[in-house]
Amino acid sequence: MCNILIVLSLISQTGGLTVIPSAPGDSTPFVVKIEIAGLEPDTTYDCGVWAYSKPASISQVWTEDGWKGGYRYTSFTSDNDGQYLSYKKLRIVKLPDPVYDYYIKCTIKDFTGNKLIEHKIKHSEGFNLVDMEEGGYIEGIIFRDSSLSTPLENTILFVRDSDGNVMGGYLSEDNMVEEGYGNIPGYFCIGLPSTTITSILVEDNSGNPLGQIIGEWEVPAGSAIDIGDIFPSNIVIPPGGIRVSPPSVFPGESVEITATIQNTGQQTLDSIPVKFSMREREQEVNEDSIIIVVDSIQGTSSVDITAVWSPSRDGNYLIKGEVGLAEGFTRLRVGNPLYEIVVNEIMCYPDLLGDWLEVANRTDTPVDIKGWKLESSGDIVFITRETCIIKKKGFAVVCDSKENEFRTLYGYILPDVSIISLSGKLPDFRGTSEDTIRIIDTDGFVIDEVRYDKDWIPDKGVSMERISPDIASNIKSNWGGCVEGQYRATPGRENSIFAIYTPKNLEFTCSDVFCPTSDDKMCFVEYRLPFQKAHIRLYVYDRVGRVVKKILDGDPTGSASYSVDENGNIVWTHIWNGRGDDGNMLPMGVYIVFLEAQSEETNEIVRGKRTTTLIKDMR
Repeated sequence: MCNILIVLSLISQTGGLTVIPSAPGDSTPFVVKIEIAGLEPDTTYDCGVWAYSKPASISQVWTEDGWKGGYRYTSFTSDNDGQYLSYKKLRIVKLPDPVYDYYIKCTIKDFTGNKLIEHKIKHSEGFNLVDMEEGGYIEGIIFRDSSLSTPLENTILFVRDSDGNVMGGYLSEDNMVEEGYGNIPGYFCIGLPSTTITSILVEDNSGNPLGQIIGEWEVPAGSAIDIGDIFPSNIVIPPGGIRVSPPSVFPGESVEITATIQNTGQQTLDSIPVKFSMREREQEVNEDSIIIVVDSIQGTSSVDITAVWSPSRDGNYLIKGEVGLAEGFTRLRVGNPLYEIVVNEIMCYPDLLGDWLEVANRTDTPVDIKGWKLESSGDIVFITRETCIIKKKGFAVVCDSKENEFRTLYGYILPDVSIISLSGKLPDFRGTSEDTIRIIDTDGFVIDEVRYDKDWIPDKGVSMERISPDIASNIKSNWGGCVEGQYRATPGRENSIFAIYTPKNLEFTCSDVFCPTSDDKMCFVEYRLPFQKAHIRLYVYDRVGRVVKKILDGDPTGSASYSVDENGNIVWTHIWNGRGDDGNMLPMGVYIVFLEAQSEETNEIVRGKRTTTLIKDMR
């Protein structure tokens, strides 16, 4: 037996608290979830769980013989995979000595009485005890549906306040045992601080959502509020229930956003509003939202609801679907956004050691890539699980060799450049064919993506270098073979072919006439700037001077799509679909497109304006 893992958690998620009433031994029962892996399959063990404060236990645990105090163990048998899952109900029987910390602890013994493993959570880190002067109870009976005929037994309930915080939890009573508390199937009594509760989430004891109850209940201090007989509304969005098609688009193109809405109850539900909201990774507020009202959903059935949306600019978007308090998420990549970290150099066809890549921080702010991932050849691995700071304008290297071997091969690498060794774990970069390499942050957003084929790849032993970190990653003309003579690669320093291209003056064009009936008939706006980094305002005015659409409002240059012209200049592109800021199609007529760009480095400002005519297909 080895590598035993025990996970101890309270089903109240964020509170894990229990209210201590005036009468000792009558505190609110709370439930501890115990998950164990790495045991011998089909083997008997003893499990003990209790709350304690020096020098003794301060809790009782529910057993087949009722509430028992002290350090009580119960036997269990592991499953075929050597795992065990259980819910233990405890209650506090006396307040802890304020001089000492208090804990919830779980211990596992084998049949000889030897302790194999134990785990504990400290009160300030996982749970707290609340005196009745500061807290109270919310109690009632939960049923399966509106008929109130079948109680929901052995079911997890979470109560949430108006901000969505989980304030307490409970495992509803069943009628299999005499617990001496409530003793009614479906009964619950949840201890929590005195506050206002606006919803109760309901899950089965495997964590599957069953629904929610919406209301508003003020929990008084020092007493209980009985909310009577309740049942969940049964509206849920299952895992994977929000999805987009296609998974990536360019600005101005349409994407279908689909939500699967389940009614797990028996009753038909009518007039159900479904809200979709879209937020770009670097923005704090939603860029757009769509609400669709579903006429009805039959009991124990589901429906798919689809909205069509056209993003106006590049970016990584978080797509959220909401039905009441049920919610689901997915992500959408639009165009070729540039973020703080980019893939800057790739050794995909090495002659010494193994594959490697270099990432660069293109900003003036240090970036921690702890928990970020690398995807290549369809495989995903953690880059690092430890703190790894890439300094401003700095580099880090991810390699398939040992760090000391890599530094020896490329002897000039400075000590402050992180060399992250994934020896034996780095996915193959397919140096003789094609591949897609992605850098993924802790929120699951694709921070950078490079798609290359065999025509991009230089000679064996020569790295593939990026010309500019401020030009889109998937432009072939932004990549080339390293020309450094000694090492034929430049990990940890400026690329040998690095260059910055800027025109001398502002160059600005847009479509003279457009009819937004399809993606290729939108208003295309293109411009070249006399500086590399700027903040852009791109407004559309009507003929009387009113702003009808803010395409960009002080956004950085990286908010646009990119290309490189035959002279090596960066061409920024935006697409306007003829709609105003309210999302409605504007009337036919002449519009003025105004561009203002302010340099980040010198504050120099350039401006330009063009006219475009919106027409409509009258057929």
